[in-house]
Amino acid sequence: PSGRRAAVRGWVGRVAVVSARRTHGFAACSAAVLLLLLIDPGLAVEYSFILSVVATVGIVAVAPLISRRLLQYMADRRTDHRTPVGWQRNLCQLIGVSLAADVVTAPVIAHMTGGLSPTAVVAKLLVGPAVPVVTVVGMVGALLAGVWVPAGAAVLWICAPCAMWITKVAHILARVPVLSTTAGWWAVVAVATVGTALVTVVVSARW
Repeated sequence: PSGRRAAVRGWVGRVAVVSARRTHGFAACSAAVLLLLLIDPGLAVEYSFILSVVATVGIVAVAPLISRRLLQYMADRRTDHRTPVGWQRNLCQLIGVSLAADVVTAPVIAHMTGGLSPTAVVAKLLVGPAVPVVTVVGMVGALLAGVWVPAGAAVLWICAPCAMWITKVAHILARVPVLSTTAGWWAVVAVATVGTALVTVVVSARW
């Protein structure tokens, strides 16, 4: 099931990136959700599936707004008022994706666990570049290992530094205390309200 969810999320993400219209991303996400529920209706009550759907929708809907606002802010601070490109643009997009995913999934996490990590966005930013390497190269290595173990091990060594970096970040940031609350619907409402206010300020405020 996790493999199916990952594949579908990747498909939805590709549609959202390639398409110039966010509605295409919403349509792809809706089709993916229906397809997965037809295959396995039990996913509807699994937190992992709910988090995947909410995060994907949040990235499609909110991340472009945040990234655009950050790019505008950086352009306004430049003497030539040109929109940043290269690593600065990539950084704004990464921040937008990380903040959007964290904000929209926070109510679900609060309902599920009664706790929120104040370092979640920082963690996503630090490990973001390493995750695709571990995911893609790791999958290739695992497939090769099923055919010939030495070849698979050689490929897996390539992504080992990235995997070690992700583990290191997780161990360090896990030492930061989480924000605890009583799990339940009131926590969902409170966290959703704060998250909506935060996104509104970031997107619409002139700072």
